[in-house]
Amino acid sequence: MRFFASFIVSATWLAAADPSGFAQWKGAELKSYENKLAPKVDAKKIASQALGSYGNHTLSVIHREGNGEAELHETQGDIFIVQSGEATLIVGGTVVDPKTTAPHEVRGPSI
Repeated sequence: MRFFASFIVSATWLAAADPSGFAQWKGAELKSYENKLAPKVDAKKIASQALGSYGNHTLSVIHREGNGEAELHETQGDIFIVQSGEATLIVGGTVVDPKTTAPHEVRGPSI
């Protein structure tokens, strides 16, 4: 009887829905984007896929095959996780030839 009661509690926990706003991606799923995005690389040598929008932040997977533009975010921050290859992140400086590309977003060819 004790085993049966434990199973019911466990089964109820397994059937419970994730909390509102919660999302989870498995490592294999994130790695699969490398093959999905590589054929979609644009003239700027980048392809991206939005994963979700959560109020004041968003999550995306980005595949780069070259240098990115300089970016200035006035109201958000970027977090970079490099899964393969290598990256150099330059923080600070002044954006050369700045152009506003969206509200609170400035981009340029370099810093």
